[in-house]
Amino acid sequence: MGQRVWDDHAHPDKIERELKKYPAQERLGFRITGMRIYKPFTDDYVYYDRYYGRSVTEDTALSAITKFFEVGDGSHRTDVVNCIMDKLTEFINWMEKQNTLSLFATSLLIVYEGGPTPAAGDKQQTQVDIRLVDFAHTYEKERDDTQDANALFGVRNFTQYLEHFLKTAGQ
Repeated sequence: MGQRVWDDHAHPDKIERELKKYPAQERLGFRITGMRIYKPFTDDYVYYDRYYGRSVTEDTALSAITKFFEVGDGSHRTDVVNCIMDKLTEFINWMEKQNTLSLFATSLLIVYEGGPTPAAGDKQQTQVDIRLVDFAHTYEKERDDTQDANALFGVRNFTQYLEHFLKTAGQ
């Protein structure tokens, strides 16, 4: 998450490798490093590995996000996306207030229960969990009066893609 995944002290070779690995990172502010999606109608899983994720561009990011929420019968888990949006809004609010950490190459792990969409009025809760993971390049800021604009850009942009997904999914 973030426009750049290297810290301020990274060697130029590291920066060059990262830029070549996923050129869209600077524009998107996020990357998809893999997905495992349960298809309840076939009782099977579909896997997308890091090489698929590296192929995602600004033009194909919405399609990749759509795949993550497809059920298999032409419908999408918009209930899950709404839960994710709520959780990401809380996370963004926290990020806007915290001013001690800089998060580089930190990831959001998004997990949801992969069954069919609950019927309207069904009391079943949509089960979604989002975890912040990969803290190897998280640092205390030298100045504590600024937000982490890098990570915030990534989360906000991902949220905008989710909003666009909801509009195109018919909600």
